[in-house]
Amino acid sequence: MIKHYDDILITCHEDPDGDALGSANALGLLLEQLGKNVLFILPETVPRKYQFLPTPKCQIVDDQSQYQGDVLITVDSSKRDRFTRVDQLSHYGVLVNIDHHPTNSHYGHENIVSPESSSTCELLYDIFHDLGYELNQEIAINLYTGISADTGSFNFENVTKHTFQVAGDLLSWGAEPHQIARELYESVPLNIFHFRQELLNNLQLTDDQRIAWITCKQKQLEKYWVPENELEGIINHAKSLEPVEFAVIFKETVQGQTKVGFRSKTLDVTKIALAYEGGGHKRASGCLVEKPIEQAVEEIIHQLQRELK
Repeated sequence: MIKHYDDILITCHEDPDGDALGSANALGLLLEQLGKNVLFILPETVPRKYQFLPTPKCQIVDDQSQYQGDVLITVDSSKRDRFTRVDQLSHYGVLVNIDHHPTNSHYGHENIVSPESSSTCELLYDIFHDLGYELNQEIAINLYTGISADTGSFNFENVTKHTFQVAGDLLSWGAEPHQIARELYESVPLNIFHFRQELLNNLQLTDDQRIAWITCKQKQLEKYWVPENELEGIINHAKSLEPVEFAVIFKETVQGQTKVGFRSKTLDVTKIALAYEGGGHKRASGCLVEKPIEQAVEEIIHQLQRELK
């Protein structure tokens, strides 16, 4: 497909994380290197901590625009509804789905889905390697960032020997782990720090301390001038508590619905996410509950307690 098509659109899922942005950027940069006409259509603004990443030609999706391409390649998107706006505004002949989520619905004309990969960035590295493509420092920075972000700095159980081998090779292409770590983990503005402090001060636990959850309402985002995409990672503070098996973050949307993120230490959280048409991994999943945040909390915590039993 890369040989036969020249005009290529790329996108990733809404609420993009490090793996989504790293894989989309890396793919776009490599295709530009091959002389392709590339446009990375961002589903929304890039979270602050990922703004250091080198990018191909890109723009934030605009409802007044129409996007034309031979191919639309989606990365790190388990379902088609994870990039709805871009999909509706784009005109293309072939849809390519590149992802590592085990809950991927194989919605593309072509599907390259590898649940064994730690991240979409690791999968993309393997694709580039198998095709014999040369990388460069900008591509390596993006791929290493996505792998680091999706493996919790190489601490999650999705890490394999191959993951470390890929990371090591990316260093040889110019990725510098200490600089990437500084951008990801050591560059927190004070307003974000105080915002997280308030959320963590209101962390709640069930009586048996097996479930911990954090809630974030729109008024809190407004109070600290925090974009909605700055919540990534805070759930891990709840998960780190010794008795906790399930950690959950509930985020109130502008429309009054509730986005839910799940983490677990040993049990499968995809079952509950899939019940709400969400998805993800056994230890990290998410979904949208079309109810106010108070109702969503009560309903989800009850279901998690049933899972523990």
